[in-house]
Amino acid sequence: MLYEDDDILIVYKPISMLVHPDGERCDTLINAVANYYKNCNIYFTHLHRLDYETSGMIVIAKNIFSASYISNEWENKNVTKEYVCLCKGVFGKKEDTISYDIKSDRHVNNKQVVIKSKINDNIKTHYKVIETKNNISKLIVRIDGGKKHQIRAHLSSIMHPIIGDKIYGVDNHDRMMLEFYHIEFNHPRNQEKFVFEIDKEF
Repeated sequence: MLYEDDDILIVYKPISMLVHPDGERCDTLINAVANYYKNCNIYFTHLHRLDYETSGMIVIAKNIFSASYISNEWENKNVTKEYVCLCKGVFGKKEDTISYDIKSDRHVNNKQVVIKSKINDNIKTHYKVIETKNNISKLIVRIDGGKKHQIRAHLSSIMHPIIGDKIYGVDNHDRMMLEFYHIEFNHPRNQEKFVFEIDKEF
């Protein structure tokens, strides 16, 4: 557990862990939280998800009011979400925004397709290169929206897939180098800005 107050809980999700049960596996983050609260009469619900291959924090609401409030903030794009990742190659632009449309791949399960001919202002991926070494670039990424595989698909579409991404890149690492490390939103209790950040793994 990373942080807890009367309204929210923030926990860390490692790679190779599902956020919620899929009918087959029970070693999920939500089941771990349920075990944490097993002797307490506490309502809780996760407010977002991370891919199985992605590490980082998950924000959990501890009551119906906080769940409704933060979910509304999320829908109205009042939540700032930042990720760190390592990508293949040297970027021509050190800072840019990708806003290509994304849809599900009809031929490959659990994969998205980027539509470069169509711009979608609801799913923007903003990136900034902070370091490049040995043909690998380290990025800070902020997203608007939250389409499935948005960061992974967008970066791959500009020929800079995330290192270790088995779906959109080359499986050349023991893990996918993508982590959700920073979040900002108005706290449901006092409506003041709440900022939380974890130490980046890479």
